[in-house]
Amino acid sequence: ELHRRWKTIQDVYAHLFSIYQSQVKLGEEFELVVGVGCLVWRTPRGQLIRRHVLTAKASLTFDSSRGEFAVSAPSDGAKIQLELDMLEADESPTAGERRQIDELLGRSENDIWDRSTIDTVLRAVAHSIEDTGTFDAGLLAPAATEKTPQVVFAPALILRKRSARGYLAVLAKILSQLEEGQKVPKGFV
Repeated sequence: ELHRRWKTIQDVYAHLFSIYQSQVKLGEEFELVVGVGCLVWRTPRGQLIRRHVLTAKASLTFDSSRGEFAVSAPSDGAKIQLELDMLEADESPTAGERRQIDELLGRSENDIWDRSTIDTVLRAVAHSIEDTGTFDAGLLAPAATEKTPQVVFAPALILRKRSARGYLAVLAKILSQLEEGQKVPKGFV
């Protein structure tokens, strides 16, 4: 029994160490995020979805003298993002529902661990995807995928290839500024 518990802890430690080493080696090409709200669903089109709907930027540090890891928000903040790009347009929340979710998310003050606010956001996401959608505050996502969308708190540390999302946000901001009549900065002409 004691060996089994030790092995479980050692496996987690080894996995964290692997993530830490990859994060250091891969640099800016990859990003580390904390994901919560794992959406588990077999859509009406048969697509299998198992992805977190909320992510926050994270930093993993390692104190080699003590053998300890620490996960925290980076110096520029957690910047919680709602990620629903895995859904088809007709499966996504409506514009009005999205505004409500964004408003709720704003109350979190970028604290992914503010369970009262984050659980409310995740519940709203589940209900806005489909009227039968459910939310579960559990720590583990279900193994089976159902025809009913399930959003489970299920926190995860995720190392992933950095997306073009940040660049697209900058371009969208520039476009809205141009539409408002602002001039193109000299560096872009």
